[in-house]
Amino acid sequence: MDRIIPIFGFFIGYSIIAYILTIIVHPPPELTRKDKKDYFGQHLSIIHAYTAVIMCLGIYVYEGGIHYNKETRLEHVIAVGVRYKQNSLGYFIFDTIYAEYYKLHDGAMRFHHIFAFLALITMYLSELGGSASVVGLLITEISNPCVLKRHILRAKGNEESFSYSLYENLFIFLFIAGRIVYGTWYIYKVWKSKINWGYKLMSSSVYSVSWFWVFVILSKALKKYNSTEDPSIKRLISITKYFRQNKALLLTFIIFISFAIPGILTQALQLDIFDDKDDKGFKVI
Repeated sequence: MDRIIPIFGFFIGYSIIAYILTIIVHPPPELTRKDKKDYFGQHLSIIHAYTAVIMCLGIYVYEGGIHYNKETRLEHVIAVGVRYKQNSLGYFIFDTIYAEYYKLHDGAMRFHHIFAFLALITMYLSELGGSASVVGLLITEISNPCVLKRHILRAKGNEESFSYSLYENLFIFLFIAGRIVYGTWYIYKVWKSKINWGYKLMSSSVYSVSWFWVFVILSKALKKYNSTEDPSIKRLISITKYFRQNKALLLTFIIFISFAIPGILTQALQLDIFDDKDDKGFKVI
């Protein structure tokens, strides 16, 4: 019960914030009813993303890094005394209900939400890995404000603005730097740790979704260069086109790098570079 009540509290809290947003936020009048609901939802998502990033970063700094093999503590708290997972679980429950009710999710986003929700549940219930979960949530949320702000600017018709371009490029940088560059190191450390297999598999699932979105981002970015004569760009365009036409191969590749390679390197080969020692962060005395 001590786990359920805070989640329910955050669910109610985000419901109230969502209602307030319908009063103080004014979507462009030309939007359809569905798009207006999405517009409100994007503002709520920004609030959650900033909240999650601040909370997780605060816990990371306070704990002085990631302690992979230490017990999950329900009292991971920051100054305001709230628990880090109840916040995001409460939000995800509300957001999923909201998006499904107003039919805002396409197949890709529904797939993304299902895996993210299952990952949060798995991390939340794990006896080990609470410290790692904080950083996992941090690297998945840190790019979200940029892409959400980009959606809002697009809804306002500001796709040609400097702000739109800035948020778009920041999103791409933070997404790849967080989820792929650092995320690769993170996923191997998780696999090498003593955290349970359910946690490891769900972490790899989220990692695989990140790779899928990188492919989507890359495909969209390369559309701007269809007429280029640069051989390197043309080769990239050719590769992405090939994978779009052979989705089974793309899926196999993503599964291989997300599940098979981490398992082989950490469990079969037992490479020492992926030891399960703590990653030292900014120590707070």
